[in-house]
Amino acid sequence: TATTNMISVFGGLKIYDAAGKDLHFELPPKAQEFLCAVVYFTSMDENDSVQVKKLDGKLWPGFEKEKIKNNRNVTNSKVRKTIEKLRSSSIETNGERITLHLDPAVFNEMKEFGSLLTVFNVKAKIEIDHLIEKFISIIRRGALFQGLSSQWIEEERFRIAGRIVEIILLRCEYLYKKEDYNSCEETARLVDLFEPANDQAYQYRIKSLYYLGRHTLVDEVWNTFLEEYKQYSGKEYPGTIKSILKD
Repeated sequence: TATTNMISVFGGLKIYDAAGKDLHFELPPKAQEFLCAVVYFTSMDENDSVQVKKLDGKLWPGFEKEKIKNNRNVTNSKVRKTIEKLRSSSIETNGERITLHLDPAVFNEMKEFGSLLTVFNVKAKIEIDHLIEKFISIIRRGALFQGLSSQWIEEERFRIAGRIVEIILLRCEYLYKKEDYNSCEETARLVDLFEPANDQAYQYRIKSLYYLGRHTLVDEVWNTFLEEYKQYSGKEYPGTIKSILKD
């Protein structure tokens, strides 16, 4: 079934209307970045708004005031026209703040993700299957704002990736202790999307495959890890497969 009525930010910006058409192609890169900033920062605010000053600093650092104002007005106008195609959605500028009003039928992926992050601040919630499934269905799309690049995007992407990896590894720990090795190995694989060559994730994968009796795969995954580790760190991995399986 086609995805409809949704703003998605993982794996790249997507804006689906009621017919399932992705409207993000209508926007030039700076307007896409502006919308990403609005969606991202309003999702952390209980009134779904963000300070104009904050957006200006993120999108046009070092620009003169008048230039920033002109750029913002032009960009905001483009984004507003696109957002207004999502049922009764709108972007409202009120002096010092910009507010995102999304139609109740439009799913805001970032808002959902943010509320799950808050839930998982309570470690025990990692054990609740339907919450983790919701979380995984969002992050498996890929990196936050994939395909877009700027200083604030890189910083937030890095911060969010760290939080995602933390949550996935806690879930792996829970599944491993529960001896659900199949799910543990599958879940650990997701870490690669956000932090390649993470040794904890690979340890869960290798130990789970070993206990599942899939020994050929154990060697394959171990060799892949050694290559990835060297590629990303520039060093040989100091541990051995024996020390991992001994734990």
